[in-house]
Order: sequence, then structure tokens, then C-alpha cells
Amino acid sequence: MDEANKTVLALVLRHGLTTLGGMLVSSGYINSSEASGLVGSGMVLAGVGWSWWQKKGQKAMMEELARWRASANAPVPPAGGAK
Repeated sequence: MDEANKTVLALVLRHGLTTLGGMLVSSGYINSSEASGLVGSGMVLAGVGWSWWQKKGQKAMMEELARWRASANAPVPPAGGAK
């Protein structure tokens, strides 16, 4: 993923967390200072998750994709079996 897409994804995530925090404040579940902490914590967790994906999840996905491609390129046995 290029830097522009990473930036957009981070902005969308931050605004989503801000919206969630605003909803929790307006409902009375948390106060405004707790909402700031919620947004900050969410961004940290998102960063950790993104880092994990870049290191582990993406590697596993690429290995699986390589297996699929290898099986798609394997010769197909003739119908009815060989005699």
C-alpha cells in the first residue's frame, strides 16, 4: 500500500474513533477527556494491528496466493483417466 492510501486510511480511522468518542460522550458513558484517551488508544491499537499485518498477515496471504496460483497452473488430468 502506498503512502497516500495509508494516510487516507489513518484519517478515516481517526475520524471514526472521534465519532465513536463523541457518541459515547453525548450518551453520558464517558466524559470528553476520556474520549481523547479513547481516540489515542484506538490509534495505537490500529498502528499495532497494521504493523502485525505488514509483518505476519501479509506474508501468510502471499504464501496462500502462491499456492493457489501453483494449483491453477498445474496440468489438468484427461477426462476418463489414462489407459
